[in-house]
Amino acid sequence: MKEIIIAITVGVLTGAFTPVFYYHFIEKPKLNLEVDKLKLETFKSFTSFIPKIDTQCTSNKLNYWNWEIRCNIKNSGDYPVNITLNNIKLGLAKNVDQITIGNDQYSYKCSKKSYLSSPGSNSYIGCNIYLNHKKYPNGVVINAAEAYLDFQFKTDESTQVILESIDNIKGLSQYVKQISNDGVKVIVALQ
Repeated sequence: MKEIIIAITVGVLTGAFTPVFYYHFIEKPKLNLEVDKLKLETFKSFTSFIPKIDTQCTSNKLNYWNWEIRCNIKNSGDYPVNITLNNIKLGLAKNVDQITIGNDQYSYKCSKKSYLSSPGSNSYIGCNIYLNHKKYPNGVVINAAEAYLDFQFKTDESTQVILESIDNIKGLSQYVKQISNDGVKVIVALQ
């Protein structure tokens, strides 16, 4: 009789703990793995909205007052990106310190200030910088000038709308706007 009670008790305990054991040691790790895979895929999807722009700028000294700057720009990302050249500042090296030239002492004109860059496309922005002859009657004789170009890159808003339409993920709209906006400040030696 004892053996029957022990067998029944072992059977009941085994029957009761088998689903718990199975869930905690087999199903739960599987579910956690699937959740981690889903998080990774979601992260990959969101990071594809980060603008991936390669910018290389060179300069050509036309004379002591004028330079031509050419920036080659490649969109190596997955989505269209609005590229904007916000500003160009000019600086001269005097001894060790860098001196920023005031806006009234130079001017610049660019072939374009902003445009939409398609994925995989190569393009360029060309700018000419002109020093004020009255402020700099001799121009810049030595190679001591630098241009500071301020670019802004933003994933095209029509692309951002796709993710923003998924409104069941809290804070998604803010996150998409944050990661899809980037920029770079390029320093070009004017030679």
